[in-house]
Amino acid sequence: MASEGASKGQDSLWCVTLITPWSEEKLLLQIAQAQGKSVYQCDGHAVYSNPVVDLGGSETRLLGVDLHCPTVTVHTDGISYEATDSAGVFAKLWERVISDGDFRDHDWVVKVHPDVVFLPDRLKAILSSSYAEEGPLDNGILLSNCKLGLHGPLEVMSTRALEVYAAGHQRCELGHQEDVYLQKCAKDLGVSVVNNFDVLADKFCYRGDWHQTPDWFKCTDKHAAFHPFKSAEAYLLCLQAAEAR
Repeated sequence: MASEGASKGQDSLWCVTLITPWSEEKLLLQIAQAQGKSVYQCDGHAVYSNPVVDLGGSETRLLGVDLHCPTVTVHTDGISYEATDSAGVFAKLWERVISDGDFRDHDWVVKVHPDVVFLPDRLKAILSSSYAEEGPLDNGILLSNCKLGLHGPLEVMSTRALEVYAAGHQRCELGHQEDVYLQKCAKDLGVSVVNNFDVLADKFCYRGDWHQTPDWFKCTDKHAAFHPFKSAEAYLLCLQAAEAR
């Protein structure tokens, strides 16, 4: 069931999230819903899971795929690290978002992980100030939020970009990591991948001694989202700090 947030206007956001019902993600979404925060502040939103989950006042949409993702070892740029093999699940999520079609009534599509403290109004300010001329770009925009490449907790693309992905993603190689897959697929399909490092403060955007947002956990800077906060207490403390800025 689709839900509406703020009244639709310029830079309208369609926000989607996927929860694994056996994890803390259900509680985090219930907190966001009760307070009208995160995706519930977008112009419209949809929450997916398997099985369907009652969040108290709303139900998730069914994503008919096993949400258990194994851990794999990834080798890249001379380093190795453990990552979640999530590309297949999120490719199915994008297929469902496309088939549902709600995103076409909005300007931007945002995928948000439940453990992200997300402030949609800040994202709208970034989009309206930096991408006012987005429309004429033939294949749309995908924002890359980390100097190392797109990080999946918050993925932002224009509606046109998702339409281009919808038409051509069958030609893309799936791989393991959903954010690596999405960025490469979008680029291969002619979508403009544009860096914007004000979008997400993420613990995991680092390499060695370099950290893009070393104070991500304080939630006191200008970013539109902060990640990760996996407990109710940590989530609420971050939200309070961000909104007090």
